[in-house]
Amino acid sequence: MRRHRVNTSEETREAFLIVCTLIITATYQTALQPPGGVHQFGDSNAGSVVMKQTFFILIWLFNALGFGCAILYTFCLIPLGSLFVLWFFWIGTSLCISYALAMAVISPHPLVFLSATFAFFLLIALYFLLEIFIRQFEVVQVLTGWIQQKIKRNSAEIRVTRMPAAESGSISDLYALIDENPCILENIDAMPFVNTPLHIAAACGKIAFSVEMLNLKPSFAKKLNTNGCSPLHLAVEKDQQELVTWLLRIDPSLAGVKGREGITLFHLLVLRGNVDLVVECLVTSPECIRDVSVTGQNALHLAVMNERFEVLQVLTGWIQRMSQRNARSIEYSVLNKMDLNGNTPLHLAAYKNDHQVEN
Repeated sequence: MRRHRVNTSEETREAFLIVCTLIITATYQTALQPPGGVHQFGDSNAGSVVMKQTFFILIWLFNALGFGCAILYTFCLIPLGSLFVLWFFWIGTSLCISYALAMAVISPHPLVFLSATFAFFLLIALYFLLEIFIRQFEVVQVLTGWIQQKIKRNSAEIRVTRMPAAESGSISDLYALIDENPCILENIDAMPFVNTPLHIAAACGKIAFSVEMLNLKPSFAKKLNTNGCSPLHLAVEKDQQELVTWLLRIDPSLAGVKGREGITLFHLLVLRGNVDLVVECLVTSPECIRDVSVTGQNALHLAVMNERFEVLQVLTGWIQRMSQRNARSIEYSVLNKMDLNGNTPLHLAAYKNDHQVEN
């Protein structure tokens, strides 16, 4: 019913309503004035149809079918929410009752045909109600499927958060879990922010497991958890230096993965003063020195602001070597890069008034 109302244009609906009205009128008129007429008064069969009973049964069957379907589709074509829906329901019911009585009066066996007509219209009404029930059932199924999917995703997140395989680094246990639920990694990846198995393994320093997970789901390496941390951000915070080195050599682009506030892995290493991994990032991914946070600060800004002088010496030495190849590009994208407050790294160094930085 809803499909008829929603998917039918106004012009088509009006045309069908006219056709249905004509069918109702014609079939109702046939019930009042059957072909061949009725026996006149004085005859033993007065009031019943003149035609043979076989023909009358055929006319009754097809006429009732046309009348009932026309009533049903007229109701379906009335716009949803119209004030005439309830009004037409009672009018249609009254027409069906009067039609059944009219056909019963002229029939050879009034009680039989009256019962048969009401039963016929009841079947049409049941079809109408069944269609409504099916539509409601489809809505319930869609809603149930959405709830089940939500529960499944939440269950997957809970299981991953407590995944002993990632904590222990057992690749065998990982594949046992995949064998139990082949879609588990896909379900995890579908969540926008989640602690993936790679997050857990990276925080625990499980190198082999992390490499295996990186092979299975490379997207996990760039997915953030609810705290805005990628797996390597967590590894840095947990001082898993060897794991970070391994993964950077497998995928150098991970140095530029942005976490909370636009802080990349390279920025975090600068903030923590990890000289060895800063050098590793510069070697494997030189462009990471150009990345900026949400405040517009690059690695030089962060090193100056947080007084990471050893890292600053590494950065400036790297810039000097790089400037021999493309001095103008390095100057504008790194040395003269302004943050949201309009400060370059050199401005911040001057504000700090620190001779070690200036030298």
